[in-house]
Amino acid sequence: MTYEDYLLDYSDTIAEQIFDELTRGKDEPEFHEIAPLLLFQTMIDKIRAIQVLRDSKSNRVGDSADSIVRTVYECKWNLLYMLEDDSEFRSRAYYYFSRLEEAKSNMEATKYKLSEHYKALDQIEDDMDKYVKDIFEYEKALKADNADLIKKYHDIYVSESENLLPAMKFSVQKTANMVHDGYLWADTMEKDKERHQNTIAYLKSDPQFSDIRDAINSLPDKYKRYPKWYNLKSKIGSLTSLAKHLKRSEEFKGLYGEYSQDSHVLNGTKQIVLKDGKATLRRREEVLTIAETEYAFSDALDALSDSLEPFLSHYRRHQEIEEFVNELSFLID
Repeated sequence: MTYEDYLLDYSDTIAEQIFDELTRGKDEPEFHEIAPLLLFQTMIDKIRAIQVLRDSKSNRVGDSADSIVRTVYECKWNLLYMLEDDSEFRSRAYYYFSRLEEAKSNMEATKYKLSEHYKALDQIEDDMDKYVKDIFEYEKALKADNADLIKKYHDIYVSESENLLPAMKFSVQKTANMVHDGYLWADTMEKDKERHQNTIAYLKSDPQFSDIRDAINSLPDKYKRYPKWYNLKSKIGSLTSLAKHLKRSEEFKGLYGEYSQDSHVLNGTKQIVLKDGKATLRRREEVLTIAETEYAFSDALDALSDSLEPFLSHYRRHQEIEEFVNELSFLID
């Protein structure tokens, strides 16, 4: 077994064991019990995604892997800070912020989709009204034996049938069905929007999060507009500060900066090289290599390995730490 297979399989197994223990006999584990586990599992899932990209052997997926590694490192720093001290409060703060931001984002997305959906429904209803009007006018043309008007409607509906009415009525029925289904779907989205609104209201009023809300209200003004969970009860104002607090500044400046190019859409010019003051466009395969994904996968595994010992310590898995280190030493040697 390779080092990477052992690390991922071991992490998966231990995460599943801890989850089973936390949920055995109770439906709602404590926040400080479940939040670190979910962050750790997210890291594993992201690394598995990079592994799939790497195993594809494509030289065009390196940038995609980069943005995933960036998320892995964010998860790592969030996890390490959560486990460092005051884990109960920090876990609840992380939960509160993640659920609140998720509900807000989902609500805004649902509102936008509803707006576009209703616009589309209005257009379909206009089409249906037009079809109904066309039927009325076509029937009048038939009674008046108006050949020009009859031909006009045959051209519009592209029908060779002598009697156009069935095709026209079919169009009305088809649009009526679309309108019916459209309002059913709109009702589903309206309920989704209401659910997101209820989640926001619950988080902003539930007593168990009163200290979280108090901590947010106590933030300096510069953080209040876009607060982060790690701002609370700390002087950590940004991800850069968080990395510095965790003594990961070099990691942030080096690896995280490198992997941020894709996320910030700053890598679109990689095919352009400056030579003798002139810009030259290179072939895509000359720019991207399979090695990029290998590097991304390796760095993501390092982040997971770095998180494993504090993660296991949090769940009092001290024997597993020793066993893991011994097995890992054997594989590396």
